[in-house]
Amino acid sequence: MKYFRLLFFLLPAALFSQTPSSALYGRIINAADGQPLPGASVLLEPGARGAVSDSAGYYRIEQLSAGAYRLAVQYLGYASYFQKELTIPTGQDVEMNFRLAPQEAELNTIFVVAYKEQRSGIINPYTGGLTPRQPEQSRFPASFNDPVRVATLYPGIAGDNDGANGISIRGNSPNGLSWRMFGAEVVNPNHTPNAGTFSDRLTINGGGVNMISAYTADFTMYNGPFSAPWGNALSGIMDIRLRQGDKKERKIFAQVGLIGMELGAEGPLAKGKNHSYLVNYRYSTVGLLSAMGVPLGDEDIRFQDLSFHLHFAGEKGTRWSIFGMGGNSVNLFEGARDSSLWEFQKDRYDIAFRSRTGIIGAAQTTQFKNWEWRSSLALSALESTREGDRLDEQLNPVRVETDRFHQSKISMLQALYYRSKAHRLGIGFNLNRQASDIAAERLNEGAVALGAGNGLLWQPWLEWRAQWNEQLTTTAGLHAVYFDFNGTGSVEPRVQTEYNVGKNNNHYIHLNYGIHSQLQQPQLYFAAMDGNNPNRNLGLTKAHHFSTGYHGYLQRGTHLSASVFYQSLFQVPVEAGAAGTFSAINLLEGFVTRPLVNEGRGRNYGLELSADNFNNRPFNWMLNATWYHSRYRGADGVERSTRYDGRFLANALVGKEWERTKEGRKKSWGGQLRLLWNGGFRDTPVDLPASAAAGETVYRESEAFSLRLRHYFRPDMRLYLRYDNKGRSRTLALDVQNIANRQNLAFHYFDPQQAQVIERFQLGIIPVLSYRIEF
Repeated sequence: MKYFRLLFFLLPAALFSQTPSSALYGRIINAADGQPLPGASVLLEPGARGAVSDSAGYYRIEQLSAGAYRLAVQYLGYASYFQKELTIPTGQDVEMNFRLAPQEAELNTIFVVAYKEQRSGIINPYTGGLTPRQPEQSRFPASFNDPVRVATLYPGIAGDNDGANGISIRGNSPNGLSWRMFGAEVVNPNHTPNAGTFSDRLTINGGGVNMISAYTADFTMYNGPFSAPWGNALSGIMDIRLRQGDKKERKIFAQVGLIGMELGAEGPLAKGKNHSYLVNYRYSTVGLLSAMGVPLGDEDIRFQDLSFHLHFAGEKGTRWSIFGMGGNSVNLFEGARDSSLWEFQKDRYDIAFRSRTGIIGAAQTTQFKNWEWRSSLALSALESTREGDRLDEQLNPVRVETDRFHQSKISMLQALYYRSKAHRLGIGFNLNRQASDIAAERLNEGAVALGAGNGLLWQPWLEWRAQWNEQLTTTAGLHAVYFDFNGTGSVEPRVQTEYNVGKNNNHYIHLNYGIHSQLQQPQLYFAAMDGNNPNRNLGLTKAHHFSTGYHGYLQRGTHLSASVFYQSLFQVPVEAGAAGTFSAINLLEGFVTRPLVNEGRGRNYGLELSADNFNNRPFNWMLNATWYHSRYRGADGVERSTRYDGRFLANALVGKEWERTKEGRKKSWGGQLRLLWNGGFRDTPVDLPASAAAGETVYRESEAFSLRLRHYFRPDMRLYLRYDNKGRSRTLALDVQNIANRQNLAFHYFDPQQAQVIERFQLGIIPVLSYRIEF
């Protein structure tokens, strides 16, 4: 889909106000019993700025200038916490809470087992979570403030198409990903979920751009064997948490760029309280220019979204969040009303795709002595329609395709933890009411998908973590699944072990294993055949997932990691009663009109290597590479490459920043360059004679995914200039995706208008000029 093709110019704005400097604040508690630690010290360097926690464990450091600091948190008899880079934004207060563990070692021995609590979520180092920090996100070129596009810079994660944010993790289909908000499962939170697809139809987990800006949210990507609380995913889990608003001063931020005009506000809800609000609205620049009559190529794309987060902090360790987001998108294509202009098949079609999504929910965390209780509730719904009209010889539109898709989820998460000095016991459940309503019809085929239904997905879990000594930590758990829609279920053991091989807690070896499972996509359950849905009783697809590796820190903040992974998938839906090559492993969008059984298999295995340093200013860099295989067996029993068997991924990112301060005004400028080189995904050869006879694309299915696309190469660049002055910041940036304008092949198809097989390419060069102001 040819979808973002313009150079967007931003309207400079003269916005002005003066706000106080930033602040760092939070609470320090005992990790063993949850009690406050009065008198703990918090120190920031450079500048020797610090504070001491009060009787309730709270601290606050005022009048901080924007920039990068080194952070140390210490309390006599407890493990210290150190962070080599903490970025303080201009005019924005940052909350950081800490759990320090009692320590019986000598006072000159540093043994860090504390958790870092970052805004609304505890980042657990034993669950395989990947959480890019806010300064890292802002350095990544051509990410367009989309958290999923940011994730593609990390090893094992490949983008499915330039025009969309679908991702393949360790050789899995993008459909293996599960979306969460504050831990609760939600529907696909992306605009234009048909973006970048072969059939121009809806996908379950991707889209053109995420409805939540990376500026307003933290996100954690889980991409390894999951710990016991997580389920209903095979490749990864993306958990998004809207950040808390500033609790001291009201602030406004605005931006215009490729993903739209953005306006947001944050501030305290009440004076003297730790309550805050954050609200953000975006309207697509594409839609704005379209409304002004500016031509944008062959498609009219519009989207807008609104997100908010209300945060309430109680005096006794209870915190509440009320959050929500809503968005809608439209993608319209109008065929040429002159038949002499019908060069390709699409030129004689009118296509209208519309989608809207809403999510609202609440989350709370309560701490009392050695106990912690977490809960989340989210209600989410998605509705999309697609209508395709073909122009006849008299230029009259004839309806040939109609798709309607509705999905809703009501998700509840409950977790209770008990912590002692060396152990943590957790128990909880995830409860998810899922409902789907699908109707898809073709002029010459009738209904290819038709049906509605709902079911309750139960996921209880139990987890125990033990820290045996300063070196060894083990986490073991059990996750169970039951789906009452068709009575399918699973019992899944999980175990993670981490061993510290360094003297200063800087080098770790991990060994992780788990069984994981996932429901089938709705279009499989409701495939229509002879007025029935024969695939309603499909069971879960399951996988054994194993990984082992190393991660550690060298001097000057360089981070190294290496991981070997092996995933064995089983009970994959394949054709019933036929020696076919179809497997749900390769399904992205579209419909299946054949009976299926859970008898297929697949396997993904490989090696990931990574090195990065975002702490050694003014330079920052990242290098990573992944070697992998992705294979499957269909009903014919032959092992083949999957659609996503690209064999290798490689990323290189380098950047530099310069700063100058004069009379209290700070000026910084810099640039980043990213090089992305991936092995080509797989495609199935097109059967030209059969396609010509049928008037549509027909594949040689006996040669499924035997055709390897050309290797993918894309260089991206970001240049920026930033001014910070008296609580106000302004940033002018130029992002260029694919600065080489390389033509990366997406897929092949038969075009009836051309009467030949056509190569379809991904996006070319996309320069994006943007301007952002915060005050």
